[in-house]
Amino acid sequence: MTILRNICRELRGKHEIAVFATTSPSRLADLGQKSLHKVVDGYTVKYFPRNLKRTRFNISVAMGIALRNCMKDFDIVHVHSWRQFQDMMVHHYSRKFKVPYVLQAHGALPLTNHAKSSKILYDLFFGQRVLNDASSVIASSELEAEQYENYRVHPSKIHIIPPGVNSNAFVDQEGISSFKAKFSIDVDSEIVLYLGRVHRLKGIDFLMHAFSNFIRTFPQHKNVLLVIAGPDDGFLTEAVHLAKTLQIENRMIFTGMLTQKDKVAAMMGSRLVVSPEKSNVFLIVPLEAAAAGRPVIVSKSNYVSHTVEDRGFGISVEYGDVTGLAKSINYLVENPNISRTLGNRGREFVVEDMNWAKVARKYENVYLDAVSNN
Repeated sequence: MTILRNICRELRGKHEIAVFATTSPSRLADLGQKSLHKVVDGYTVKYFPRNLKRTRFNISVAMGIALRNCMKDFDIVHVHSWRQFQDMMVHHYSRKFKVPYVLQAHGALPLTNHAKSSKILYDLFFGQRVLNDASSVIASSELEAEQYENYRVHPSKIHIIPPGVNSNAFVDQEGISSFKAKFSIDVDSEIVLYLGRVHRLKGIDFLMHAFSNFIRTFPQHKNVLLVIAGPDDGFLTEAVHLAKTLQIENRMIFTGMLTQKDKVAAMMGSRLVVSPEKSNVFLIVPLEAAAAGRPVIVSKSNYVSHTVEDRGFGISVEYGDVTGLAKSINYLVENPNISRTLGNRGREFVVEDMNWAKVARKYENVYLDAVSNN
């Protein structure tokens, strides 16, 4: 998880850090071990096997045993999950050994349709107590803070900390040409980039319909290409079929999952980045695009639109407004100077206000307050 890794990297010299994570039993079996301990960038990561692979509850008996044995040695625990086995284990042993914990749900609080009944039961028997007994909870935005309040978490326990961005990673000019060569993209092509999971709820179909509208309405831009970059999460087959139906398959590329290097190169090599998702507590991709100096287009109903509009590094459109999105794409393509200004403004904002050194200090203050108040 990007947030966890960056917190650890920034605080590793000041505090002793141990990360507990799960992994597949087959990975450990291949290594001939029951658990795996690694030192990564100056902090310890301990991997434990998952049991009952078909459940989404992420059960790990080995992690539960480790928490029982080690909890009393910790000053603070930061739980980066919600409705998972480890939440219950941390809650149980935290109370037993009087060790405070901080919980961060990472946007998982709302009851979505998937497994809704089981989530309601979990919240009823365990979840509410896990939230109530946390020393603090972390929200990435005011929207997520409201979601915690809907679970009757007292506002004094809610700390809003937006995700940080490693702006130094988005300076790779040399990788742009290699990215285009890797995916057989003409060097003169202008890339409209979507970066993220290829999932039904990400608004990719909205973007594709808008791009089709853009091609028909502004035929002069024959060198503009739509790149959908990210792993398949159940929607790729439908998206490929939609591209054929809209007759835009010759103006689109599905890259699949990208390495971090290719991800940076894709950002740096794009004219603009579109994050069309309808709703999310806080999207990180628009901030990464800003770090790369690229303007962004986001859905107005997505909470990140407030940051995009307030800081002036992109455009927000109504979700589902195909014509509006097509016109916004054309506006940024036809006005390179404006695109450059928006991109530079976004880069400055991220470097000054969203750098991980500053964000990690906010987490550290939450930890120190929880320990002192324990």
